[in-house]
Amino acid sequence: MFNDGHGTILKYVWEFHFADGAPRLSEISGKMTEITSLPVRGAGRDTVEPVEFSADLSFECVSAVNVHLYTHHTSGRNTQSDRFNVERGQFITLKGTKTDSTTLWTAILALEALGGVDTSGDLDEERLGRGEKQRQKYNCQIREAELQSRHRKTRFWNWVSFLILILLSPVLLLWMICFSLWKEIRK
Repeated sequence: MFNDGHGTILKYVWEFHFADGAPRLSEISGKMTEITSLPVRGAGRDTVEPVEFSADLSFECVSAVNVHLYTHHTSGRNTQSDRFNVERGQFITLKGTKTDSTTLWTAILALEALGGVDTSGDLDEERLGRGEKQRQKYNCQIREAELQSRHRKTRFWNWVSFLILILLSPVLLLWMICFSLWKEIRK
């Protein structure tokens, strides 16, 4: 099967609300380690009172693949689609850019286990179901060799996809030109 469902996340943003303040960065990395049994490393700045940080978290065995976390307060929020009308608390935004699904979902599971409430917006039934399947899939301990194997497979399939795109680009370009011309003729 194609990479067993472990792939690269090109860009993903999740936001979690913590009513009593955000957990420390060491708590988040500790919870990720507890979930997977693999050591997690954080790189970035971290303050104690109040808890504030902007950091990258990654598994030590594949340190080049990480997710970015940063905190902000409710006063800094200005979104139209905020379904949480909160007066106090702190938010942690999780950004996965060119990361893998194992690192991203482990961070999500850790934030939820530490009391974070997902405020990323209204999720439809299909997306909620897909998220629940991912939570079940990644809420388990793995070995370092298995994680490295996932990353090797992910890199391999990324290169295969890139090569296919390069090979198909002349056909896609021709199709776009024809479609554009057909659209102009219909006018």
